[in-house]
Amino acid sequence: MLSACYPNEQTRFDIWAQYVSVRARYPDGTPPADQLDVDEMQRLRSRYRLSDRAMIAIDKEARQKGWQSSLNCRPDPQPVRMHVLLLSPKPTTEIRGQGPATGPLAVQGVASVVAVIRADGTVADARIYSGLSPVLDTQAVAAVRSARWLPARLCGRAVAAELLVNVPFNFPRAAV
Repeated sequence: MLSACYPNEQTRFDIWAQYVSVRARYPDGTPPADQLDVDEMQRLRSRYRLSDRAMIAIDKEARQKGWQSSLNCRPDPQPVRMHVLLLSPKPTTEIRGQGPATGPLAVQGVASVVAVIRADGTVADARIYSGLSPVLDTQAVAAVRSARWLPARLCGRAVAAELLVNVPFNFPRAAV
C-alpha cells in the first residue's frame, strides 16, 4: 500500500529522515508552548499527506532496512551547511536586536549573523555576514550567542550546523 503512494524508496527514506529528526527534537510529539514554531510534525505530515499508519509503515521499513546506518545519515566532522535531510537548528525564543531607541544609532534593519550551532545547542561561532553599524553588529552577534538553541538533526541525530540568522532591529530615529 505504501509503495503505491510513494513508489520511490528515496522519497520514503527522505520522509523517514525528517520524521525521526522531528520526533527526536520533540520526544513527546509536540513543541513546548513557549517555542515560536508551527508544529513541525504536522507540517511534515501535511506536506506529504501522511497518516499515522503511513508513518508507522515507513518507520518499520526504515528499521528493517537499517536506514539509520545509511551513509546519508552520517554527518561530516565539520558543521553541516546544507543537507536535504537536515532539520535546521532553531532558537527556543525570538532573537531581536537590543539597541538604543533614540539618537544617531537608532535604526530599522536586519543584521545577518553566520552562526555555528553545536550538537548540544550551544553557539560555537558567530560572526557578522551583513551588518548595520559596528555597535549594532556587536549586539546582533551577542543576541545570537546568548540565545538557547535546539540543535540541528540529521536522521534523528543531533549534529553541528552552520546557518544564517537574521537579527531585526526596529528602532525609529529621533526627530532632529
